[in-house]
Amino acid sequence: MHLVVLLGAGGWMNTFDKLNWYKEGSIKYRYLKAFGNEGVIKFSIRADSLYNLDNDSFYKKVVSAEQKLQFMADSLHLTVEKTKWRKKY
Repeated sequence: MHLVVLLGAGGWMNTFDKLNWYKEGSIKYRYLKAFGNEGVIKFSIRADSLYNLDNDSFYKKVVSAEQKLQFMADSLHLTVEKTKWRKKY
């Protein structure tokens, strides 16, 4: 019984964290649309149009691009660490 309660609480906390992350992203996007320069406004309108055209494909493209960026950042971090290690020894 305790395990079920713990799993339920953990799932609820994870959902709450994701909701906060989405809310933060939404307010940041809305800020850019409200206070951005002309280029930012045009970009946000284009992004809205692409999302409305095919939101599933849009989501997949964004996630894929984020994964590529994360891979590049991880690779760069690893290269820096290897360089530090080589200089040390």
